[in-house]
Amino acid sequence: METRRVSRIALVALAVNLSFGVVPFASAQTPSKQTQASIAKMLELLPPSGYQDKQYSPVVWGIEFQGKAISSIRVLIVAQENIVVIFAVIAKKSEIPLTAELLKTMLTCNNKFDRIKVGLDEDGDAFVRTDSSSRVLDGTEFKAIVEQVAAAANEVYALIKPSLK
Repeated sequence: METRRVSRIALVALAVNLSFGVVPFASAQTPSKQTQASIAKMLELLPPSGYQDKQYSPVVWGIEFQGKAISSIRVLIVAQENIVVIFAVIAKKSEIPLTAELLKTMLTCNNKFDRIKVGLDEDGDAFVRTDSSSRVLDGTEFKAIVEQVAAAANEVYALIKPSLK
């Protein structure tokens, strides 16, 4: 169980790096069968979704959205061990003052949105995200999740924007 969590964290960190234009070296390691299944699921779901996606690595894709509070929202999709992580980074660490008011606002957002997590990643960047089982994910659910992450990113950013540096 701990190995899976570390793997998830590593892939999310990879995706965050990619969201800011950092491209890692290609790995010679073959993905596990579970990760291959998640990749296959995304390759099945992305084309008919109608989104203009960009693939950053064999396991990471991005979709750009325009928001009102935040001008550009990059929703990232990471396929891994039976899980698809769909998230957006809404503020970099350098913009985030760790005040009680800001953290309370972010915690309150966790109650406000269904299935969406709001938090700070290991790098200190603010994110909104959701994790889904790739085994049961279908086209309708995928689109609903992507739209919800993009909408939540815009709404959470509007709420935290007054507190940002």
